[in-house]
Amino acid sequence: MEELKNIFKKVFLENYANFKGRASRREYWLFTIIYNMIAMVLMLVVLFFFFLFLIAFTVKNNDMAQSPFIGIFAMLGLYLAMFLVLVPFFLPALAVTVRRLHDTGRCGWYILLSFIPIVGLVVYYFLILQSDEESNEYGENPHIQECKDYLSQVGYVFESKPKDFEAMDQTEPSSDC
Repeated sequence: MEELKNIFKKVFLENYANFKGRASRREYWLFTIIYNMIAMVLMLVVLFFFFLFLIAFTVKNNDMAQSPFIGIFAMLGLYLAMFLVLVPFFLPALAVTVRRLHDTGRCGWYILLSFIPIVGLVVYYFLILQSDEESNEYGENPHIQECKDYLSQVGYVFESKPKDFEAMDQTEPSSDC
């Protein structure tokens, strides 16, 4: 659960509309799971109230049956509330998808393929591919950065130069050439 919270914080707060860099498969899919869980809960709430209003309309001798506009406005209010909750997720979801495409070595514009029926499935294939092992034009491999972040959390200190670097500087170059 802590990991889901950290991924959500990383994508939603730290990289809200960041379309540069790379996102690992783990980051992309965990954020997608969180986003879909929130959307499903909101849809269940809307469906619950929809059926509640539907039952209220069928019962006779009530105010809602005499004025159907109350139910219509209530449903519109629920849809508006769902819309207002899900809209802030649009940019982070788009950004993490573009960064995930970058991670596989593809341009972020490939996301436009998802709007073409059947051809759009190719984008999902790209999203499940493994990361490029080494750095690419979009940045360093996110797995390496995740490992560095974890090691720094547990107290490992990274050295910028090898230990023998100073000793190598002090030796004179050989004149054999």
